[in-house]
Amino acid sequence: MPVTPTSLASTSPAERLFVTLIIVLFVVMSGFVFRDSASADFRALWIAGQWLAEGRPDLVYPSDPAVFTMLPPPEWIDRLEAQGYSGQVYPYIYPPIWARLAATATQVMDYETLLTVVAFLNPVMLVAMLLAARRLAAPGMRMSVFLATGLGLFLFSRVGIIALVQNQPQIAVAFLTVLAIERAENGAPRLGGALLAVAAAIKLYPALYALFWLVSGQRRAAAVFALTGGAIGLLSVALAGWPLHLAFLHMVRVISDTAMVTPMNFALESTLAHVFYLDQFTFVLTPRVDPTAARGAAWTVLLKPVPLAILMKLLQAGVVVWLTLLFRRTRSTADRAALWPFAFGLFSFVGPIAWCYHYLASAAFAPMLMERLRPLTAAVLLGTFVVVTSPFTLALFDIPKVTQLISLGLQTSGTLMIALLLVAFYAVRNVRPRSAAGQA
Repeated sequence: MPVTPTSLASTSPAERLFVTLIIVLFVVMSGFVFRDSASADFRALWIAGQWLAEGRPDLVYPSDPAVFTMLPPPEWIDRLEAQGYSGQVYPYIYPPIWARLAATATQVMDYETLLTVVAFLNPVMLVAMLLAARRLAAPGMRMSVFLATGLGLFLFSRVGIIALVQNQPQIAVAFLTVLAIERAENGAPRLGGALLAVAAAIKLYPALYALFWLVSGQRRAAAVFALTGGAIGLLSVALAGWPLHLAFLHMVRVISDTAMVTPMNFALESTLAHVFYLDQFTFVLTPRVDPTAARGAAWTVLLKPVPLAILMKLLQAGVVVWLTLLFRRTRSTADRAALWPFAFGLFSFVGPIAWCYHYLASAAFAPMLMERLRPLTAAVLLGTFVVVTSPFTLALFDIPKVTQLISLGLQTSGTLMIALLLVAFYAVRNVRPRSAAGQA
């Protein structure tokens, strides 16, 4: 017997009050704290828009010829120094349409105004993502427990806190992806398809999820995704021009050919690369305006050797085929509830340069494990995940002096915890939630 999702209106007054307090406190505190954070990732969008508005599309994307160093064009440093900025500088790596929209924004508002809006919008999207994940995977679970667990995981692991500190566009991608899947699974395939198309227009990889809609019988959602995505693609070319898209595609290829090791990168290829090719890595120190005003960060990069590149491409192709078969065998939303976060995470796990916040969509479903595993097992798993991936492990070290061994250890331990979380999702994919058993 299916479980009827519990809404906020149908819960007790005490539960409604608690949930409201959780949401308001999280959104307000996050907004005020993170609007003043470094936000180097989000600032890159604004700088790219400034160059495009000034007729310099050649300065929108980094100019790395073969290896992605994560360094911006040198002209960015000069501009930020002239603007009085102090801190780290990251490059712009998103599709051209968003740089074009940012160019328009630079003509009608200042950066601080936009950042304030985004800083308050991001926690709202994180809350909404958790509510969508709960509705899909644990509709009978108390809303306050699901929210408190999910927000705690976001705030105390690198998966969530780094995204908030950087005001990362990945928050919007994760939110749109989870909401798209939930809407398609719960009777709104057109809206789901459109939302997933927007997510794919920010980061390309969500387009793969439409394949799982297709093979699991959700053809209407897949069709709307294709139509909406095609329209956005044509609009992007019309607004930004084809040459800028060629520069973007070149950058995508360079990123795909690069392995990177940093404590923020939880990718299988990074672990394999530093195990077998450690002596071939190149050390990169991020450029900063006024280096005395903020701590720096460093990472190592590697042009993937042919054996590693072939292995990862085979793994990626194998993952697509395997997941396609798994989704094809499903017959209901309940069958896919744990399969979706497994798929979200597995794609990032075998993909190139999987930053910690790439796992936001998977982590949003983590509270469901409390409904499908033994309570102690779930508590130990989630507690260990938070401790191992906690940003406070980084605070134990002086980042400019982090040894290569420490960086490798933090990268490997974080990657192993992601793997364990994905194993848990896969293991419970056919387990009935306890709340469902109680209502059957």
